[in-house]
Amino acid sequence: MATWDALYTQQYDSNLRIASQQMESRLLRSVTIDKMAGVNKYFEKILTLGAPQARGSRFAPVQLQDTPFERRALTPTSFDDARGVDSLDKLRTTVEDPSAKIMSEQSFAFNRLIDDTIIAAATGNAFLQATVNSTFTSVALPSTQIVPIGYDEPGTGQTGNTGFTVGKVKFAKSLMETAEAIRPGEEVFLALTSWQKMQLIRDAQVTNIFFTDNKVLIEGQIEHFLGCTFLHTERVPNTATAGSPNTGQATALMYPMSAIEFGWLEPLHGRVDPRVDLRGEVWQLKALGSFGATRMFEERVTEIISDNTQ
Repeated sequence: MATWDALYTQQYDSNLRIASQQMESRLLRSVTIDKMAGVNKYFEKILTLGAPQARGSRFAPVQLQDTPFERRALTPTSFDDARGVDSLDKLRTTVEDPSAKIMSEQSFAFNRLIDDTIIAAATGNAFLQATVNSTFTSVALPSTQIVPIGYDEPGTGQTGNTGFTVGKVKFAKSLMETAEAIRPGEEVFLALTSWQKMQLIRDAQVTNIFFTDNKVLIEGQIEHFLGCTFLHTERVPNTATAGSPNTGQATALMYPMSAIEFGWLEPLHGRVDPRVDLRGEVWQLKALGSFGATRMFEERVTEIISDNTQ
């Protein structure tokens, strides 16, 4: 004989939830954006000129000098993501049509890939051509543009590896200013992780109202400090164990907008098409995009290495 529990039912929600994730590109606004066509796009650079020559005697012959130039290459990569939805999938579940949510997820994934492309351009090799018809050579970010994990600001008494400190931000900014890498009025960005931001908040220079107008400990946010606009990202190089931000080490990036060129060959877009080559009624959800990035100036990018355990 059946009892009441045999009549119990299970209820399933018809809504699809979106997982916790970065949805938007956070770094795209911090770089120079260009449209492009073809296999590559080349950017021309005029290099720093030497001091003008003294005129010397009257009517002396003019001594013409060659002007140094440099060419940098940007090679885009084409990406796509295709997902299938069968009409039977919709009939056999109580879930709402997932097509819109799937396409939103595709967009989120592309936005994260854009940030990865920008970070790779900032920290990786750039490719330059010094003379016409010469081969392109790779140029790494010099070690002189990296604030090491063991940098200790003079006068603070710090020793050994340190976390993300005000002293490291000062030193990174000083490196760029010494190289005249920041143009007048140009915005400087600092891309860093949440844990690095928390390490920075420990310093009274960041939280004390005598040093800043921001109510950091109330709002829990740092938007500007030392002339830098902060950009939160968890996609910079980071060896922390998942779920344990206080392990390993992380890299923050400081740069002005002119440091990195981002090129669109094919802007992000999506399309929905019937797949008549497949049995049943199958719809293909596809997202596409072609883009790339390159570092234009080594002296305009600075890496800051911090110890997450500090």
